[in-house]
Amino acid sequence: MILVEGIISGLLVGCVYALIGVGMSIIYGVMRVVNFAHGDFLVFSSFLAYWLHTRLQLDPIASLLIVVPVSFLFGILLYYLVIPRLQKSDDPESASFLAFFGISLMLTYSMNQLFGATPRGIDYPYEALFSASTQVGPLFLSTSRIISSLVAIAVISVLILFLFKTHYGKAIRAVIQNSNAAKILGINTKKVSAISFAIGLVLVSVAGVLITLVFPSISSKLGVNYTTIAFVVIVLGGLRQPLGALLGGIVFGLAESISSLYVPMGYSTVITFGLLILVVMLKPEGLLSGIKVRRKLADQTIQPSRTASANK
Repeated sequence: MILVEGIISGLLVGCVYALIGVGMSIIYGVMRVVNFAHGDFLVFSSFLAYWLHTRLQLDPIASLLIVVPVSFLFGILLYYLVIPRLQKSDDPESASFLAFFGISLMLTYSMNQLFGATPRGIDYPYEALFSASTQVGPLFLSTSRIISSLVAIAVISVLILFLFKTHYGKAIRAVIQNSNAAKILGINTKKVSAISFAIGLVLVSVAGVLITLVFPSISSKLGVNYTTIAFVVIVLGGLRQPLGALLGGIVFGLAESISSLYVPMGYSTVITFGLLILVVMLKPEGLLSGIKVRRKLADQTIQPSRTASANK
């Protein structure tokens, strides 16, 4: 039962990790920008949810109504202030790494000044509606983790519909695949990049709000940790595959949760990074790299059959 609870807990937390990873994956895939401040944006949104809870008595889910539009507008503003200048440099990836490293330090020290270095946390806010733990047969699961995973799944579902059913979503996928070809086809890559950057910040901000339900405390020093998790997740799923980051988040959450049952927490981190090294050695393009190959092979087999039938 302990192992089963660990697996389910890993799946629940993995949904939130998937949000962290897919946000960074979209930003990197569209703009080739290394957002080293990704985790700091997450922690900042966590503190914003904490502030809204303590001052306005908003629970974390309700605070999303404020956090999401603020993050989107901030993402648009930050894009036009920073990204176009970085893309004009000789090495945009290195320039973006340095620029966002500076932004990371700025956010860290700003949060230190605003909220202090003491870890903060939000008490379980749904005690009037649900108990802190939910019994599913013989299993006892954290209600707050269940709620956070359901919200994460809902956000991921909306993201998938956006990417595959809307004009801007298809444009984002086209730019990720080949930005030069997208330009030739008449796609406004600057506008798509601005929207993509804002969406990436929205996704990590939603994850930051949900983190306040998943873990008992938040601290201004945790930004680097979540940035590292985002890097691991997108490498596991594939650097230029936003949907692969969803799988990477689930795999990372499972590895972290299951390993923590058998080894101390410090060693569980070693195991998760060992998993990353193993995946990079066996599948450098990510866990979904084989799916691309199968699709190409399927296309190669379908195309001749269609040609033959047409000739007949």
